[in-house]
Amino acid sequence: MKDTKSWILDAAAMLFTQNGYNGTTTRAIAELAGVSESTFFRIYKSKDALLTDLLYIMTPGPEDIPMKEMTNGSDIEKDFELFLYYNAILHIRHLPVFRLAMHLDEVYDMSRFSKIKGLVSQMAGYFRHLQEIGFLIEFDYESLAEHINALSMVKASEFITGEIYGVPMEQSVRAFSKQYAEFFAILLTAKDM
Repeated sequence: MKDTKSWILDAAAMLFTQNGYNGTTTRAIAELAGVSESTFFRIYKSKDALLTDLLYIMTPGPEDIPMKEMTNGSDIEKDFELFLYYNAILHIRHLPVFRLAMHLDEVYDMSRFSKIKGLVSQMAGYFRHLQEIGFLIEFDYESLAEHINALSMVKASEFITGEIYGVPMEQSVRAFSKQYAEFFAILLTAKDM
């Protein structure tokens, strides 16, 4: 069951995306969350404090990739597919708040990028592990993980736009993940193309 803070965060994310930061009042956030404005201010001292918290929470991090689904190298293509899929889904979910943050220099907290760096490092570490146990060729896995993260972020915008025009987002994300996973698996395991 969601707690009051979660209701406030969800309401704020929705209203900030629809009305912009400046076009959203604390009263509107409280009303949509189903709480009083005094309850809002008991949890958050200001709308800026709420936004800072929201941006941090909505920034993808290593905890958002279900590592238990990884095959530990027994199916490298599936492992790449999972990283690509979850990375794209995370960016799709968080893109509206990222866009909002980019317009608000005063709350654009660079410390949030430590979570994204953690996500990239987690991927790179996993790929290095596979290389150490002989499944992948030697490669700059930090750069590969950054590439996957950037590629997923760019594609996320395309998937969101595609859904507006009737192309199911889930179908697009799965096709993208499968295609690029196959490419990376062939490239990094030195299989014949």
